Parts: sequence; structure tokens; C-alpha cells
Amino acid sequence: MKPKFLLSLVLGILVSIAGFHLAFRNVPFESLMVYAVGVDYRWIASAVVVMIFIFYLRALRWQMLLRPLGRISLPMAYHSLIISFMLNAILPGRMGEMARPLILKKKEGVAFSAALATLAAERLLDLATLLVLLFVALPSISLSSAQPVVFGSHELNADVLMRLTRTSAIALVVLALALALIIYEGTRKHMSTLVRRLAEGVRRVLPASQSSRINLMEDQICALLERFAVGLQYLKTPGKLFTVTLLSLLTWLLIGLSFYLVARGSPGIELGFADTLVMLVIICIFIALPSVPGYWGLWEAAGVFALYCFGIPKEQALGYTLFNHALQILPLIPAGFISCMLLGFNWSDIKPRRFTGDMPDGGA
Repeated sequence: MKPKFLLSLVLGILVSIAGFHLAFRNVPFESLMVYAVGVDYRWIASAVVVMIFIFYLRALRWQMLLRPLGRISLPMAYHSLIISFMLNAILPGRMGEMARPLILKKKEGVAFSAALATLAAERLLDLATLLVLLFVALPSISLSSAQPVVFGSHELNADVLMRLTRTSAIALVVLALALALIIYEGTRKHMSTLVRRLAEGVRRVLPASQSSRINLMEDQICALLERFAVGLQYLKTPGKLFTVTLLSLLTWLLIGLSFYLVARGSPGIELGFADTLVMLVIICIFIALPSVPGYWGLWEAAGVFALYCFGIPKEQALGYTLFNHALQILPLIPAGFISCMLLGFNWSDIKPRRFTGDMPDGGA
């Protein structure tokens, strides 16, 4: 066994153990097992089938967004996606998001920044879909009837939900504007011109010995804008934008369906499909707050708050949200490790050195 491979294996095991401890130390497994005894698993089996199809749709959408960058196979997109979700479940700070562009750079030679742009496009589509669903659903529910739920230093209540919603809406507008400025060549050239003028101003102030460093940074930023624009080209065509938007809507509706099917099999939970969509969106809004990997605790608190809107008691609400959370998250761990083995992905692939090949004087 090669020393480099052995070191990577040991590092992976140690990081995994630390990640599992951090992610699952707050999970009340005893309560989860007690609640799981009363669940009707015929409904759960249906939910699992839907969840598998959801990841297929996510991979398909990402493959579409990647088309301007090359012929990325659906299995490659799928395995990269699963690995990123697995890493997000066990590592803090959503570090798994970086795995996808890094895997594509190593396996397919795709520029890191161009692949990263497709992730920005995904976030834009997801955030827009969630906000549309929330604005459609809000008039049909009474947030004032929901009791506040305390989680750590956070109190989840209607005011916090609306504040986070407004923040998300602002983020959506800013992200959409930023991507639009980069996508279109005219505005992108103006941005590059501004960068070069700023660099020229800095060169006049700093010593001449620093000019080469400023020149390099200037070229890198301008090249980064161009590669980022390539990663966003799929959104430039209205028909293609419409297709991935519909795919995003279908994906989130199916996620809502998986929540609904779990609710049908959970004791004490009487929810319609529209109700589960409301709960899903409220959970997604609240988990924007800082929390541990996998959102353990915060997800449950958000779910209990949402279910209060429908008059479901805390005990049943907590049991359902905990069981549903485990069903949505825990299977991603073994699935992610299987994808790691199939792709030959290891922990050394997320070292900072992987970024160097994305510089103007580097590779793709």
C-alpha cells in the first residue's frame, strides 16, 4: 500500500469520526427509536423511492447546467452530488459544496470556478422556488397560532421567520443581479475594465516591487469572471432557463411529497400535501440559522414550530420531525461513501492545492 494512499485513508477515517461526533452528538437516538416503533413503514418505503428519484432529478438539473463546460455524464453528476450531501451531513460550514467542483476538476478537467458558477445557479433556482412556495402558502396559514420554539440561543417565532424570509428575498435579488451582470458580455467587460482601473490605481500607490503581484491578481480576477460566465451560459437561453426552473419546481414538490408520505406513516400526524409543503419551506428558511452539521436540533425545532400552525401537539410534532430528518439525512452517509469508492474520491482531493490549477497560468 502506497504511503500517500495510506495517509489519505487514515486522514479520511479521522475526519469522518470527528465529523460523525460533531454531527450526531445532539441526536436523541433513544427517542428516535421509540418513535420509529409506531411508524407504518409501507408509507416510508414509498417516501424512500421518491427520495431516490429526487436525487436523480437534482443530478439531471446539475448535468444540464454543466453542459456548456463539457459532456459530463449523469453518473458523474450523481455521485459528485451524493458525496457533497454526505460531506454536508458530517462536516461544518457546508464544506461539502466545494466537493462537487473539485471532483469535476480532478475527474473531468473542468475549471473549478466555472463549475462553482453552476452551484451558484442552483442556489438561485432553489431559493427562488422556495420563496415562491412560501409566498403562495403564507395566506393559508396562521403564524400567530404557532407557539415560539427555543433552540440554543435562537427563538423561532413568526417575527424571526418573516425576517429570515425578507433576508432570503434580498439575497435572491442580489444573487440574481450579480449573475446577470456576469452572464452578459457587455456588463462583464465593464466589470473587467473596473478591475483593471482599480489595479492601476493600486500600482500607483504601492512600491514598484509589488507590480508583478498586482498584475497577477488583476489577470486572475478577470479570468475568473470569464470562467464564471462560462459556467452560467445555460441560464442565458430563455428556453433552457425555463426548463431548469420547471425541474427545480418539480424537485421541491417531490421533496414535499416525501415529507407528506412520511407524515402519512407517522402516528399522530394528520397533514395534507399543501400543509407539508408549508412545513418544508418553513424548515428550509429556519435552517439558514447557524447550527451543527446536518442541522440536528434546529431542523426539529423548526418542524415543531411549523406543525404548531396546524394544531399538532409538541410530542407528535417532535417525533415526526426527528424521524423524517433521520430518514432524509442518515442514508446519505453510506450512499456518499459508496460514491466515494466508485469515483476514487479521497480526502486529499479537498486540499487547498486543488485550487491552484484554476489560475490563468494553470490548467483548465
